[in-house]
Amino acid sequence: MQAHGQKRQRHVIDEASWIMNYFYLADKDGSDTLT
Repeated sequence: MQAHGQKRQRHVIDEASWIMNYFYLADKDGSDTLT
């Protein structure tokens, strides 16, 4: 059960990383998406 919890937590972290990377690239592109 603990292993399942770690796998789920890792999935959440990976998804958050993808979202942060997406917004980082969008902001880096100069389209001012964050504002």
